[in-house]
Amino acid sequence: MRRASFHGIILSDTGIQGLIQWLVTPSAECRLACYLNAHTFNLATDKGSATAPLLPMFDVIYPDGMAVVWAARRKGFPVSERVSAADYFIPFCETAAGAGRRIALVGGAPGLAEGCAAELRGRVPDLAVAFTAPGFGGSVAEQADSVARQISETGAEIVLLGMGTPRQEQIAVALKERGVRATIWCVGALFEYYTPGVRSHAPAWMRRNGLEWLYRLILEPRRLARRYLIGNFVFIWRVLREVPIEA
Repeated sequence: MRRASFHGIILSDTGIQGLIQWLVTPSAECRLACYLNAHTFNLATDKGSATAPLLPMFDVIYPDGMAVVWAARRKGFPVSERVSAADYFIPFCETAAGAGRRIALVGGAPGLAEGCAAELRGRVPDLAVAFTAPGFGGSVAEQADSVARQISETGAEIVLLGMGTPRQEQIAVALKERGVRATIWCVGALFEYYTPGVRSHAPAWMRRNGLEWLYRLILEPRRLARRYLIGNFVFIWRVLREVPIEA
């Protein structure tokens, strides 16, 4: 797996299949994985960022957005492809099921993770879902304690945290500090795409051409206008100015 520094963030060029294999490989230690796109890059390079100090704790940080892929290539790091969990979630589940791995889904409003788990079981009958839990449950420490306890009780080996940044990264690091023996994967809004009636996925041609942000903006203009109409320009400006994270 090739790695390079991208504004102080160690970016991993896993490719889709490489990340899937890394996730399902058994480990005796706690391992952390998260994604990097224009929005999370902006959060990491904000002054006083809550995310930046957490990123050095992650074993794999992969390029989720085409903007990051293009920017990394411009800086001489030839990233092979965009790695977006929503595009390969079912192949991941099939691989995890075939390898006998037990996964857990933690995130979203009450009922979201359960709905996602039900959908996944329908598509991948052999998939073992050890437990599900909502993503909003008290402080980071309280939720990390709860998730750590459920990992211990159920034997979950791959735990998906779908809570948004920086909450999911904070809980991931807290779980590592608690010494859980599992792979922790931060996945953002992934569960919403695989829970019927919650969120639709952009057409494949838009995803291939880096236009998924436009699709989401059209669907949710009030919520996402600032993130995309302003955030995309902030990303470009910071990349051109070589703004590093302040870990």
